Amino acid sequence: MQDALAEADNYLMANRNIKKGDLLPVLDLEAGIKTDDNYNAEWALTWCRVVEGETGARPIIYCAKWATDLYLRDARVELRAALATYPCWWASYNTGVEPKRPPRVWTEWNIWQWTGSGKTPGIKGKSDKNWCAGGQLENLRVK
Repeated sequence: MQDALAEADNYLMANRNIKKGDLLPVLDLEAGIKTDDNYNAEWALTWCRVVEGETGARPIIYCAKWATDLYLRDARVELRAALATYPCWWASYNTGVEPKRPPRVWTEWNIWQWTGSGKTPGIKGKSDKNWCAGGQLENLRVK
């Protein structure tokens, strides 16, 4: 788990000024993950625990169904259950009022990224668009 510790340290060095009211730290679970699902889950848990221990803020895990299917699906049940205790930011590009392709590990979402092709005033090109579940924003800020 040395690489998880190194990545957590790198995150903490780059984000030294986390303050009250900021969005919680976010771990992006996508590319660069190994083929061992147990290792991947343990890696993510190690990163989250280190960052939470240093900042006092419980991280959000950002992921999509394709990533959890490829990298976490066969992890031990207790590892997936531990990951599911962290808030989840789901990427599911669909229309409607909720994500249609939820990641396998989580049963609830806190933030839903519904497109990567949005338009935002002041931003050139495409931008991500997200929706925060009702009443969740305050729970997703550093206390």
